[in-house]
Amino acid sequence: MSKKGLSRIFCWSKWIFASVFFLCLLISLSVYLFRDKVVGIVVVEINKNLNTPVKVGNVDLTFWGSFPNLSVDFNEVFVHDAIPEANQSDTLFYSKKIRLKFNPIDILNKNYKVKKIEVFPGYGHIKHFADGRSNYDIFKPSTDTTPSPFQFTLNELYFEDFRLDYSHFGTAQFHATRLADFRLSGDFTEKVADLTAESNLEIIYAQSGEVKLVEHKAAYFKLKLRINQEDGTINLPDASVQIANLPFIFGLDVNEKLIDVRLNANNLQLVDVARNIQHQGTKKIADLRGTGTVQFNFHYTDERKEDASGKIECNFGVKNGNIVEPTENLLISNININGFYGNTNKKLGEHLSLDKLNFQTIAGPFAGNLMITEFNQPHFQGKAIGSIDLAILHAIFPLPSIQSTSGKIAVDSKFDVKSTTAGAEIRNCDGNIDFADVQCQLVNDKRYFDHITGRFYWKDNIAGLEKLSLTIGNSDLSLDGKFEQLQAYLNNTGKLKADIKIRSAFLDVQDFSTSTKAEEIANGRNYILPNNIDGNLHLMANNLTYEKHQFKKLSTELVIFERNLHFNQLSLQNSEADIVGNLLIREKSPEIFTISTNAHSNNISFAPLFAEWDNFQQTVISSNNISGKAIIDLQFSAPFDLKSGIKSKDIVATVKMKIDDGRLKNIDAFKSITVSLKESVMTRMILKENNIQNFENNLLDLKFASIENTFTISNGRLSIPRMTIISNALTVNLSGVHDFDNQIDYHLDFNLRDIKKKQTKSEFGEIIDDGTGLQLFAHMFGPIDNPTIKWDQQAKRELVKANIEADKQTAKEMLKAEFGLFKKDSTLRVYQVKEKPKEEIQINFGKTEETEVVEDVKVKKDNKINKTVQNWKNEADKAKDNKIKFISD
Repeated sequence: MSKKGLSRIFCWSKWIFASVFFLCLLISLSVYLFRDKVVGIVVVEINKNLNTPVKVGNVDLTFWGSFPNLSVDFNEVFVHDAIPEANQSDTLFYSKKIRLKFNPIDILNKNYKVKKIEVFPGYGHIKHFADGRSNYDIFKPSTDTTPSPFQFTLNELYFEDFRLDYSHFGTAQFHATRLADFRLSGDFTEKVADLTAESNLEIIYAQSGEVKLVEHKAAYFKLKLRINQEDGTINLPDASVQIANLPFIFGLDVNEKLIDVRLNANNLQLVDVARNIQHQGTKKIADLRGTGTVQFNFHYTDERKEDASGKIECNFGVKNGNIVEPTENLLISNININGFYGNTNKKLGEHLSLDKLNFQTIAGPFAGNLMITEFNQPHFQGKAIGSIDLAILHAIFPLPSIQSTSGKIAVDSKFDVKSTTAGAEIRNCDGNIDFADVQCQLVNDKRYFDHITGRFYWKDNIAGLEKLSLTIGNSDLSLDGKFEQLQAYLNNTGKLKADIKIRSAFLDVQDFSTSTKAEEIANGRNYILPNNIDGNLHLMANNLTYEKHQFKKLSTELVIFERNLHFNQLSLQNSEADIVGNLLIREKSPEIFTISTNAHSNNISFAPLFAEWDNFQQTVISSNNISGKAIIDLQFSAPFDLKSGIKSKDIVATVKMKIDDGRLKNIDAFKSITVSLKESVMTRMILKENNIQNFENNLLDLKFASIENTFTISNGRLSIPRMTIISNALTVNLSGVHDFDNQIDYHLDFNLRDIKKKQTKSEFGEIIDDGTGLQLFAHMFGPIDNPTIKWDQQAKRELVKANIEADKQTAKEMLKAEFGLFKKDSTLRVYQVKEKPKEEIQINFGKTEETEVVEDVKVKKDNKINKTVQNWKNEADKAKDNKIKFISD
């Protein structure tokens, strides 16, 4: 191409670009200049025809956003119900944006003709009240005859992402629909307008009375309808629509006297219906095979009178149905159903009836019928007899709220039950269900019910269990018994009476919870125990597990009443110990319990007990450090929080304990005693190093034959009354307190002679301890794993004082016994001379017929008071003899 040609093209392009740019600039300038005028005219004209105020966030005029049209955008539009008592939350209409489109040329010619209206997104709710009023009367007739340049010459109305609800409170009709897109097109200005309506939508629900006819189903339609503005009629000839991917025929006629709606489907294939009625959250079955047809005929009429209600008649059924699920080759055959829903029967009113409900599974045939009336408080009547294979039924027609199920049930029942505001009225109920190896798991429930076998029966006011066995997780149960006063229980006017026998080889408490412990904590607090059940449960379990704890041979008579569990005649084994007693659990507030028990055991072994209960959350003495057996009588009471456990500082308990053959081995805290002895110069001089070392060796393997005491627990502290512990290391007197933070405050005393290594035998026989010696007193306090030990002089003084008082008491007892003094003092006991061991000296002179030489050698060390008392006694004997002689003379 020549340079001249290129220059010419460049010149034309420049002129074209300049012209387009100038045109765009002119349009933008025009929009800006005419903006206020156009918006003002539109707002004035709309408000002039409304009798309900409309709230609008802002109004814009735009061209480029709706090219090639010019549009007025109303943003954040809100209209409340057109009734006097409506408040700001009573919504008739809301939309984020309403766009009115105009032809730009018409605007320049001052002709404001609306060609198209777009609404997106938004919400509308049309209401008809029982008194005949409606909420959509927002337009008022115009009295202004002045010609207006503003006109509606609509040829299209478009909604996007718009929810439309309809409520007729007088006829109890409630519908909700979400329009993904809806387009109504045609010449709206014609007196008789032929329009086209097309939409993809979701039927959220279509409800008549208390019955939801359709719920969460997708739909599509493209229909022709005629609107006659002269006589106010709307006619939609029967046309095809799709609901849940199933073809239906829909028709509509509206005039001043009648609304007539028709929805029919004849000869639908049963397998197609089965594929499209799956419940949300269940696996959709796309490969069903089978035969049989479904009929559905719905007719609604409304005479449009204030005192008239809409009439509904809906017949539906299945004929000669057979369905096969090919994966498992599951078959339901001979399906025949006849049903009706409507409100035209004056005697029954609105009702749903299944006159025939027949089918057959591998378990056998099933037949039944059902009538439901009074849907606000439903009344159920019917009967059923036959067998059902649950796996087949659930695989093809999933049961609500059940995640999985299998097994067989046999039903033979008739029932007549009426719901009431309080609960239910059992008018006639008689029947039973027999379970054969049934398993079931509910939706959002971790429990798995398996191997359910036995019978559940009911007879009017009584329900019962006969040889019903099942497993829940790892737990097994065998149940027999009955529940009485069902009527009062269901009506919340009385309590259910239960008398059940429960047997089990193994129970895990965690298997019975509907959620995990972490989920229970997160879900807040709710009452666990019932307050409307009174009962007696006879429970026997060979093994019961709660978390890490094992209980064996559990047997009890459990009484349930008013959120109380009373375990009477309780016996069980735990940590190799046999325990008997009773237990009371009270739930005073949600998940907060009070636990009280009286328990006794003759054979508690410390080593397995400490191992079972994690050494009672302390590290000083473990199951490897302790052994021995104990007899215990326990009275215990404490609050228990389901989320955090026992509140240890609120425990109140009395523990009477006798320990035999006790042994404490390698307790680090005991070393503190010998460390304290070694650090004292005086004790090192007196005791010698080898004695202290020998004492330490005995402490680290401490053995004692028997200890008996009564301990108390309160305010988070264990109180130990003074007791004497005789061990291989020493004989010690001990008292003090031990709190639940492992802080101790012990007072103990022992004799120095127990630590010194001493000779107990001589050439003359055994050396007898006369009870004298240096008594040492210690105060041990602080954390148990690192205590502070101080030698307690105050305790020594108190003991000396106590010994003096004891000697005084003994002297008085002796005087009372020997001389009859202090007769009026009831605190004095009968004095008994303490017997000491005697030595026997035997001399052997060889063989002889008789050897009988035994001499008692009494070694006695008299103290001053004994000598004084003996002198008094001798003088008294002399006086007595003199008196006798004087009388004889």
